[in-house]
Amino acid sequence: MLVMHLSFKWLFLFLLLFSCQREIEFSTELQERKLVANSFFFPDSNIRIFLNYSRSLNEPQMDIFKDLTLNIIDGDGILYDVRRDSSYYYSSIGLIPKAGCAYTISANLLGFDEVFATDTIPGEISIPVNLSKKDSVYFDVDLGYYLSSITFAINDNYSNKDYYELWLMTVDTMFGYINKQIVQPTSHDYDILNENSAEIYTQSVLFSDSLFNGKTRSFSFYFVPPMISDLESGTKRIFREYLLIIHFRQVSKNYYYYKKSLIKHLSNQEGDYWTGTGMPLDVYSNVANGYGIFASYQYHNDTIFPLK
Repeated sequence: MLVMHLSFKWLFLFLLLFSCQREIEFSTELQERKLVANSFFFPDSNIRIFLNYSRSLNEPQMDIFKDLTLNIIDGDGILYDVRRDSSYYYSSIGLIPKAGCAYTISANLLGFDEVFATDTIPGEISIPVNLSKKDSVYFDVDLGYYLSSITFAINDNYSNKDYYELWLMTVDTMFGYINKQIVQPTSHDYDILNENSAEIYTQSVLFSDSLFNGKTRSFSFYFVPPMISDLESGTKRIFREYLLIIHFRQVSKNYYYYKKSLIKHLSNQEGDYWTGTGMPLDVYSNVANGYGIFASYQYHNDTIFPLK
C-alpha cells in the first residue's frame, strides 16, 4: 500500500509539471530591417532622439550610423542640424521648441527606408487648481493600512481633445537619509476607470477628457505615503514629514496612444505560473517606414509641504 501511495504521488507531480507546458513557435529571422526612432520632447529643451535599428535575436549589434542623415524641421520649414551625443542618441542644435508648434524628424541611412515622424506640442497647459492632500483617508484591505489622497481640479479646454498624465513622488528624510520614491496613483473616479487600465500597475496615470471635454472636473487619487513600522504593535503608520511632488503633463495624441498601447502590451506579458503570458500586442507608432515614437508634452510641477 505504501508503494502504491508513493506511486500516485509521483504520478501527480509528473502531471503537474509537464501538463502545464505551452509551446510557442516563432522565427528568429527578421523579414525586414527598419530604423527605430524614439523621442519625447517638451518646450524650451533640446529635442533628443534615440536611434537604432531592428535586428534578429542572433544578429550582433553594430554601429552603422556613420553615414546617417538626420534632420529636424519646424512648422515654418526651417531645417535644424543634430549632433551625436553617444552611440544612439542625437540632440538638436539651435532649436528651442515652443508650445503649439509642430516638429518633424527625418532619418536617411543607406540600406533602410527613409523614416519620418511629426508631432505638435500641446498648447496652453491646463494647470491643476485647488490642490490639496490628506493622509489616512482610505483603508486598503489588501495592503492592510491607510492610503493618502490628493485632490485637484482641471479646467478643460472645450475646443481641443486633451490628454493628461499624472506622476507623484514622495520625498522624506526617514532615518536621516533623503528618500525619493515614485508612487503609483490610483483612483475611483469614473473618468479614470473609463480608461480600462486602472488595475494595471503603472508609475503614472494616463487619461483623456472624453467624459468632461470643456468642463471643470475634480479628481481624487490615492497613493502609498512613506510608511514606518511600529515595532511594538507590528503595524505600519505614515511618516508624516514628507513632501509630495506633483508632476502633471498635458500630452499629445501620439504620446497618449503610444503609452496606452505600451501599458497594455507590458501587462499582457507579465502573466503567472498557471496562465502564462499573453501574445504580444502591437504598440502604437507614428514613425513612418520604421518603428518607435516621436511625441511631445507640456508639464507643470507642484509641491505640497508637510504641515508644521
